[in-house]
Amino acid sequence: LDESIQYPGAPYVLPKSPWRLSRRAPLIGEHNSEVFQEALQLDEAELQSLLQQIACLDLELVNQLFAKRDETNNLISSNIDIMPPIALRLHETHTPSGVSRIQALTEGEHLIRSGKVAALIVAGGQGSRLGFDKPKGMLPIGPVSQRTLFEILANKIDALQRHYKTTIPLLIMTSPSVHDETVSYFAEHDYFGLIDSVEFFCQGTLPVIDSRSGQILLQSHHTISVSPNGHGGVIEALVADKLLDALADHLTGSGNSHAP
Repeated sequence: LDESIQYPGAPYVLPKSPWRLSRRAPLIGEHNSEVFQEALQLDEAELQSLLQQIACLDLELVNQLFAKRDETNNLISSNIDIMPPIALRLHETHTPSGVSRIQALTEGEHLIRSGKVAALIVAGGQGSRLGFDKPKGMLPIGPVSQRTLFEILANKIDALQRHYKTTIPLLIMTSPSVHDETVSYFAEHDYFGLIDSVEFFCQGTLPVIDSRSGQILLQSHHTISVSPNGHGGVIEALVADKLLDALADHLTGSGNSHAP
């Protein structure tokens, strides 16, 4: 703390081991390297990796979310009227605002032909709950064709592009645990014909914390345990990868979507 502190006397008295002051008290964080490398047995590369992970943490956000954990759990019981968005349901002929089904279809087709429509796939999950140890989108779901979910969605977009003679940018949001495998899967299949319009981006993560103490948990001695920040992080991730700017250029006709 860069201050001198005067002690009133020896902190202890032993008959055969006289007390003496051999060195000053350590400063805060002064011996971190000794603790990390000697006590935790981290080598220099592991230590630097851990320090870099710590530097990237938004601790203020983590603390705010932890402080509000009880509020989020009580949202369902609060007196909030949650209304579904205004949309044209499959069994309806008009929206609540009076738009007819034919008007909605006509406007939708016009927007697709004009290049004003993009598609977004949220694909950050593993298929572990389905007994599948790969990204969920790679699960074969075609009852006869055994096509994967990714393939079916990509084929639909490709068919729309051909039918309306346009380009529909496809944005695929992954998570750190499935990103490389997802990109490799599309590359192995020539992007299902969408190489000029598909973009991959990775959603952000938040550290995993103990629900009682709020302490950040470690996956290993040199790796902070993290988890994807949920679907709500999609806009933040789009902004971080500058994909919203690219989409704006595409929609206004001032630029083209980029290949992966």
